[in-house]
Amino acid sequence: WGAGSLLDTHGKSVGGSPSSSNFAVWWDGDLMRELENGTTISKVGGGTLLSAVGCASNNSTKSTPSLTADLFGDWREEVMWRSSDNKELRIFTTTIPTEYRMYTLMHDPEYRMAVAWQNVAYNQPPHVDYYLGTGMAFPPPKPDIVTDGSVSIAPARGHGAVRQAGSRMLRFDGGERIAMPWGFAGASQVVSLRDAFGRVRAKGIPKQGYLNVPGGLPEGMYFLESETAKGNGRISLPR
Repeated sequence: WGAGSLLDTHGKSVGGSPSSSNFAVWWDGDLMRELENGTTISKVGGGTLLSAVGCASNNSTKSTPSLTADLFGDWREEVMWRSSDNKELRIFTTTIPTEYRMYTLMHDPEYRMAVAWQNVAYNQPPHVDYYLGTGMAFPPPKPDIVTDGSVSIAPARGHGAVRQAGSRMLRFDGGERIAMPWGFAGASQVVSLRDAFGRVRAKGIPKQGYLNVPGGLPEGMYFLESETAKGNGRISLPR
C-alpha cells in the first residue's frame, strides 16, 4: 500500500495509499484500525485524532511507539510513548465512545503473545487471531479461559484504601497508609511496596492491617512483597 494505491488480495486498486504505513491502532468508535505514525494517530482518509505533545517515538526513522496494547478499559487500544526528555512513559487512551461491545483484546492468546514480542523482538502492532473490522461476525469468539481457583479478595475500606488488582498488585489512591489485603498483614511479616521500576517506596511491618507510606507517594499501581521474620520469600495469597 505504500506504492500510491491500496490493493485488495487480487491486486485490484480499492483506493489511494494511506498517509502512513507504520503502525495501526484500534482507537476510535468504529471497528477499523487507525494509523499511528511518530507521535500521532490519524484516521484513514481523515484528519489527526491525537497528537502526543511532549512525546517522542523510537527507532529513528521507523518512528515506533514504546507500546501499543489493550491495557485497560474496553477493547480499544492504548499507546505508550516516552517523553521527549526521556524522564517519563506516558500512556494515552481514547475518549471516543463506541457502540460495539466485546471481550478485551487481551483475552485473545495470540494478541497477548504479540504484545509481549513487541518488547522482545521486531516492534510491530499486535493482532488478534480472528477478523476484527467492518463486517466482522458478532459476537466475536468467546475466549477459552479457565480460572485457577484463586479467591477474590475485597479490599479494606478507609483512609488510603486500595483496590485489589491481582494477587500482589495494589492501586494506591493517596493518603498516609495503605490497607493490606489478606495474607500481607501478619504480625511477623515485613512488607515492601515497590513501584513499576522495582524501587522500594515503603517498607515496614503492617499495624492493624495498614502499612504506613511516606508523604508525597504518587498515586498509582504498586507491587507488594512480603518476608517473614524467620526467612525470606514472597508470600502469595491462599487459594
